[in-house]
Amino acid sequence: MSCFLPPACLFCIHYHTDGAGVSCDAFDEIPDVIFHGGLAHSKHFPGDKGLFFQLSHENVDGFREINLLREEMGLMPYLE
Repeated sequence: MSCFLPPACLFCIHYHTDGAGVSCDAFDEIPDVIFHGGLAHSKHFPGDKGLFFQLSHENVDGFREINLLREEMGLMPYLE
């Protein structure tokens, strides 16, 4: 069995999706370590243009639900 939990990026105000794909205001290409949850983007990371993770107000409930699932799976929750 496999399980896919979305990355914290999907809940950030700097992450955008449109017909052309996805984009991030902070990065031209989101580093794998951030996108795959290995590092919370809560402080400076090289190339981030001075922007950090900021939880989108319309995604608060989904973000909290994902964190509950992460905790149930023994994973560290994403930082708000």
